[in-house]
Amino acid sequence: MVPRKRPKVTQFPVMEELNLMVTPKNVPLTKDFLYVKRIIFNIEWPSATVLFSTFGVDAALTNGLQVKYANHLILPHGITKNSEFSEFSYDVRIDTDATAPKINTLTARLSLWKFTKNGEGLRIDPDRELFVVVQDDLSGSSNTHIAANVQGWRYI
Repeated sequence: MVPRKRPKVTQFPVMEELNLMVTPKNVPLTKDFLYVKRIIFNIEWPSATVLFSTFGVDAALTNGLQVKYANHLILPHGITKNSEFSEFSYDVRIDTDATAPKINTLTARLSLWKFTKNGEGLRIDPDRELFVVVQDDLSGSSNTHIAANVQGWRYI
């Protein structure tokens, strides 16, 4: 009996940064993901002040950021201020750099793989797309950077 050759299947990491400093809209993935494992939100602002009642350095948002998967909203409500990242994220971190220019960075990791079968993450295909939904106008924000870093994998 001749052994059959198995095709080699390898998981290949895929990462994409979504710019969220936009007018209200669904911000789609553009890279070739098969599964999304986590979304890392990142906000930077030029100040030494950290307030939990604001969104970065801006006033709290009216509707906030949301994550939509297969036309379903994942979060129970939009993230409208810094303190709300801790409701949905596995960990939240604020780093302060007191050197000139002063800057604060809020990083919040939303781990999706923990809630999926076999820890694969959310499957992405034409019927199951993933969007970060910007529900307020962030295009004129006083924050210097607002992004969602999406991490996942595909087969090669």
